[in-house]
Amino acid sequence: MDATVCPQDIAYPTDLNLLDESRMMAESIIDKLHKLGDGGTKPRTYRKKARRDYLKVAQNRNPGRKAIRKGVKAQLQYLRRDLKIIEKQLDNFDGFPLKHKWQRYLWVIQTLYLQQKEMMDKKAHSVDHRIVSIHQPHVRPIVRGKARNRTEFGAKIHLSLVDGYSFLDTISWDAYNEGAHLQEYVGNYRARFGFYPAKVLADRLYCSRENRKWLKERNIRLAAKPLGRPPAKAVADHVRPGERNPIEGKVGQAKNGYGMNRIRPGSGRQANHGSPPSSWCSTWSNWPGRHCCARVFQHGKALKNRLCSFLKQWQVYLKFKTALTSKSDRFLMSFTAEFLSRP
Repeated sequence: MDATVCPQDIAYPTDLNLLDESRMMAESIIDKLHKLGDGGTKPRTYRKKARRDYLKVAQNRNPGRKAIRKGVKAQLQYLRRDLKIIEKQLDNFDGFPLKHKWQRYLWVIQTLYLQQKEMMDKKAHSVDHRIVSIHQPHVRPIVRGKARNRTEFGAKIHLSLVDGYSFLDTISWDAYNEGAHLQEYVGNYRARFGFYPAKVLADRLYCSRENRKWLKERNIRLAAKPLGRPPAKAVADHVRPGERNPIEGKVGQAKNGYGMNRIRPGSGRQANHGSPPSSWCSTWSNWPGRHCCARVFQHGKALKNRLCSFLKQWQVYLKFKTALTSKSDRFLMSFTAEFLSRP
């Protein structure tokens, strides 16, 4: 078993870029509310000056800490002014006059402003539930501590590998310690197969004293280095070089072969459905060599009956069409009729 992060396809977030993007989004909301209002003088937003102040820092190759802090403070002031203007404009309406999408953007911008203001006042670089993308506010930074990417932005998932098949145990947008959930994952194994595994292969993060005691009470071997000075008989339980390659290879296959290293759906609900298919594809790639022939011959008649019923429904749909103008419709019609005519 192992855990990994499925990075989202977002730009690397910085405080200055997030505030500049929030400011431009707030200016767009101001423009839309002004068009829906009674008219009059358009509120002054200093957008050109704010953009110049942003580019002055963003286009600098090596800006210092003071320059970055000064730029962030300026963008916070511009954004605070825009939010006050939006509140005054909304007082002239009974409800929120724009679409829900813009209301959601406003909520995200207000939350991001409060987070950045808190970090500015405390001179900190972290805050709870930090927003790293305006368009995908559900994404959270997850510190991995690896040499290549110390921090990744995406959902953290946990996979369990059994005989070459991977099972998705957990998917979460917030960081969590997978070692504290070992008992839950082993319980999932029992719920799937009806019995406990004979052996658990995991890294050091899972090998706490509590987990060792819990596994020992259930006669489950833990393939890991024992605590203290290992006896001679404990050599058999050591993790041999390359023994964890299957789970690492399954994660690499899902990321490099099936796009789990760059999830593109926008909303959190869509992204939750974006990571599992990648792991499913990596699992199903192991399926044909073992079970394909047996399953096809065993369930061939049932599969043919289902396919025939589907094609009959499709043939009825094509008949009710006014005209089969496209080549694809004519091809499907002829293919369906030919297939259904076969015994």
